[in-house]
Amino acid sequence: MIGKVSAAKDPELPEFRIVSHDLHGPLPEIAVLDTGDHTEILETVSREAAKLNAIARHREELAVTYQACQFLPHKILDSGVVVGMQVERRTILAEAPTFWQAYGKLRQRVFRKLS
Repeated sequence: MIGKVSAAKDPELPEFRIVSHDLHGPLPEIAVLDTGDHTEILETVSREAAKLNAIARHREELAVTYQACQFLPHKILDSGVVVGMQVERRTILAEAPTFWQAYGKLRQRVFRKLS
């Protein structure tokens, strides 16, 4: 479940920034280019919101299974992104080109290593 969401037009850049949280902390920020085409903007926001929803579901599923887990702050790297969590005195990381892919990979990695 995605909780608090805020959206703002960046006055210095031609884009909108959408910041959101779930029950476990901040979710990756969405940046949508303001092309002036409202249909394209809405389609992009919808697609990115669906990805955030999938990320929030992965995180909730992990948190229910491993109640003492903590999600680490996500990071943007030169080659992609990295996400992670601490559970049972272990730190598990996943790197991928996108946050959506990285959280999917993290979910698989956690269940594989801790099952």
